[in-house]
Amino acid sequence: MASLKSLIPSNVLTAMVEETLRKSLVFGDVVNTDYEGVIRGAGDSVRIPVIGDVTVSDHTVNDTLTYEALDAADMVLKIDQQKRFSFAIDIVDQTQSAINIAAKYADRAAYQLADAADQYIAALHSTAGVTSNLGTSTTPLSVTAAASSGSNASVYEILSRIATGLDNVNVPQQGRFVIVPPWMHGKMVMAGMLQYRSGDANAYTNGSVGTLMGFDIRISTNVVNYNTTGSKVMAGTSAAISFAGQLLDIETLNLETKYGTGVRGLYVYGAKTVQSDALAVATVSEATG
Repeated sequence: MASLKSLIPSNVLTAMVEETLRKSLVFGDVVNTDYEGVIRGAGDSVRIPVIGDVTVSDHTVNDTLTYEALDAADMVLKIDQQKRFSFAIDIVDQTQSAINIAAKYADRAAYQLADAADQYIAALHSTAGVTSNLGTSTTPLSVTAAASSGSNASVYEILSRIATGLDNVNVPQQGRFVIVPPWMHGKMVMAGMLQYRSGDANAYTNGSVGTLMGFDIRISTNVVNYNTTGSKVMAGTSAAISFAGQLLDIETLNLETKYGTGVRGLYVYGAKTVQSDALAVATVSEATG
């Protein structure tokens, strides 16, 4: 009888896990991965050049040019997060099962790795440069589907404030996203701003539920405080955060102490806000109506 190792080669498992990671991420789908190809392992760091402006001046005929000295500053993206999984499949369970148990568990492990990375990126809300008039942890904005009234702000007004904040610091309108908790998506539907997209094969890919006011609207339960007071609604463009992650190793091996096969994997990653002005965060709470 063929061993599990021959049934699930390591390279096949690796490809499957990497594909699932990309499908499961929400926050990880709105960041840039420009430097992902240069990491090798936990503890690696990537130096990211920060390019400033160049001075433009008036020119007249026969002017003598003065050359401006440019010095690109660096910031460091550290690959300092490490997650692993390891599990064993008993040979009897695998033999008697009608499905490939190891593949199913590897798929679940991939989802958990994606979820951990997603939460890590969501926690970068504290580095946002656009927060003015968007609520605070002490005084979150109370969001309603209805028109703004008193201390309540309509979901339309919240999106408008976020858009204005990004406009004021010259963030391009192309490629903007906003990630909201499920209840806030519900407010958008109640307000008639969005419709549930049942039957659409492309709906809800990476949490996407539609476009509104120039934003790609995403929903995620990894929004910080998503079901409590002070949910952190993150918005901006992919230029704001750089993310790098790599599945360093995944393998199957015959276990020495039991009849069965082990599967294990190691994933390392890191993220950094590189353009804080391209990231906005609104602190909101759910209002009745």
